[in-house]
Amino acid sequence: MNTLNLRMAAVRKRAMHAALMIAMCFPTVFAMAQDTFEGHIEYAIKYVEMPEEMKGFESMLPSTMHMRIKGKKARIEQDVLGGSQVVVADDDNKTGFVLMDMMGQKIAVQLSKEEFEAEEEQKEKPQIKYLEETKTVAGYTCHKAMVTDANGTTTLWYTKELGMFKHKDYETLDGFPLEYETAQNNMHLNMQATVVEKGSVADNLFTIPDGYQVMSMDDLKGMMGE
Repeated sequence: MNTLNLRMAAVRKRAMHAALMIAMCFPTVFAMAQDTFEGHIEYAIKYVEMPEEMKGFESMLPSTMHMRIKGKKARIEQDVLGGSQVVVADDDNKTGFVLMDMMGQKIAVQLSKEEFEAEEEQKEKPQIKYLEETKTVAGYTCHKAMVTDANGTTTLWYTKELGMFKHKDYETLDGFPLEYETAQNNMHLNMQATVVEKGSVADNLFTIPDGYQVMSMDDLKGMMGE
């Protein structure tokens, strides 16, 4: 393999690693809805701090995130590193997948039921402190709360006006978060909903499309030399 190919392989590996870290940093990745809600929420993303591994990719990180919810299925879409990244979770079946389309590669990483269950077993019930402050986010009245768990403290602005569904990471919260500021895995970010729309979401958005190389999380980590 010549020097150019070696450099491209190194860049591709770094990009995949950064994309995987981004997928794991967003708490809305595993959002959970009740059977009655179907629609779309768009969030604007601002980065306060980021890990050393991601520095140099600042201009290629997502500035928006789209969440599509149908029943107990959720899909997160982002443009990242010159490509796209999608995360899908099915809370009924406790399965999901991550799609990465970048650097000329299309990879689908399947998340098994065992991985979902292992993650849930490790989760601790967060402590929630409700505050008196309110503000309007995406046209909805939101209340402020501080949520503390093993990863630290997250500032949330949640609404009771979308009482049809809950957020899986904050199931005990009295509403759904439309804005939060969080720091985990050395990434500190703020996300604020700019659009909340109720409407039909196509079923095929929750399946792996043709043209993707399907692998497990262990396969992906092995490809990246971890």
